Amino acid sequence: MPGSRVDGVSSYLSARWQRLNGPERIAGVDLARGLAVIGMFAAHLLVIADVWLWSDAATWLHVVDGRSSILFATLAGVSIGLVTGGEVPAASARMAVVRRRLVVRAGILWVLGVLLVLTGVPVYVILPAYAILFLLTLPFVSLGSRALLIIALALGLLMPFVQPLLDGLPLWHSPVGPDLDAVLGWHYPFPVWIAFLLAGLAVTRAGIRSRWVQWRMLAFGAAAAVLGYGLTAFGDPADPYLQAVWTAAPHSSGVGRSSAPAASRSPCSARASCCARGRVAQDSPRSAGSRFPCGPPGRCR
Repeated sequence: MPGSRVDGVSSYLSARWQRLNGPERIAGVDLARGLAVIGMFAAHLLVIADVWLWSDAATWLHVVDGRSSILFATLAGVSIGLVTGGEVPAASARMAVVRRRLVVRAGILWVLGVLLVLTGVPVYVILPAYAILFLLTLPFVSLGSRALLIIALALGLLMPFVQPLLDGLPLWHSPVGPDLDAVLGWHYPFPVWIAFLLAGLAVTRAGIRSRWVQWRMLAFGAAAAVLGYGLTAFGDPADPYLQAVWTAAPHSSGVGRSSAPAASRSPCSARASCCARGRVAQDSPRSAGSRFPCGPPGRCR
């Protein structure tokens, strides 16, 4: 009897190990996930300069600011693509099961995110927005790569012009504004960032294991980065709307950010308040009465 139990445990562990380290794993995706996790820790735990200067190596850590969260969003699209069939969308019966599981996962992420916000942690919590992004992706999981890429491109170009209008709604300045901001994870502009999930999903549908697809991803990503950062030249500091549309600041919703992942709706340093985009001052009565306090001054990464 003891011997059979040991054999059973050994078989179970062997099966789990093969699942985690088997031939079906995609090493590049695992590497990207690792980089995203490391970037997240760096963004939240290290003192990072507000600007990136090639001439000053001390500012190079700025590379993790905003880019880690966008990498997570893109990888979420890749993961959703893998669990919904890979290159070919799963059959309807199987897809229905996967959709339900994704809804449950989104619910768990949202609850965890709200609980973190309630602790008063002095950083923006991405999990509520991440959960909403999961749900927004569900209607698109049955599409092929070409349709997904077209939709992702259209949203990436259109929504940066819409997001500043959503940010300006009077709702955010109402008594429920700070709480709603927190439970939605609005600091992470998911109406724009859905483009990243759909792009990740499209890459999976195109055949992410294909070397040809991988090289095309690299070329397109490099071109999009150059274009995105170049578009920031259209920003006008004198016009808040145009500045918001064309910015590439960390966690922002600008075209520069949706084309070249990396940005914040407003500059923020280690001493800045983590109340979302400065809509509510840290010491304002509304912030003090909120059930979701912004917490002490901290990082806005």
